[in-house]
Amino acid sequence: MSRAFASAVISLLLSAAAAPARAYEDQASVDAEVAYVHAFSKEFSARNGVAVGAGATLGLSNVLSLRGQFMWAFHPSEDPLASVAWVSAELVYLIDVLEVVPYFGAGADFAALVRSGAGAELNAGAHPVIGFDYLVSRELTIGMQVRPVLLLTAIDTRPVYLQLGVTLSYLFDT
Repeated sequence: MSRAFASAVISLLLSAAAAPARAYEDQASVDAEVAYVHAFSKEFSARNGVAVGAGATLGLSNVLSLRGQFMWAFHPSEDPLASVAWVSAELVYLIDVLEVVPYFGAGADFAALVRSGAGAELNAGAHPVIGFDYLVSRELTIGMQVRPVLLLTAIDTRPVYLQLGVTLSYLFDT
């Protein structure tokens, strides 16, 4: 038996015996996010803003995860519309490619537009999400994602709110 043939057979056997990649299966995470936000609305005098958020993720299977998040967005301006509070949940489909894990999915949102001196206005929305996570280690990931949120209850005044975020996640086994 030639050395090249023996190496090929051993490589084939080792690759067949390797465990399949399973990003986030039987794992949960706590997540922190910083995002650039943009409101596509004439009602905002300061359309650009920054948001900070905290969330959690639960791996349902080797391809599905459920994510929840609370985010607070600041739009610096003299306008009475000062900030937006978000609560969202999303189901994402993971494409596990070892260290880089692209994903896409959809979610539901509830937002409170907080006006200084005028209280809050509640809205419901829906969004697609697309992004990827880079697995720094088994316990730590850095990710990027895009969420264009369609505000269903404010369709006439401010239909889309864009979030471009960077996430740091700590993973642990469930």
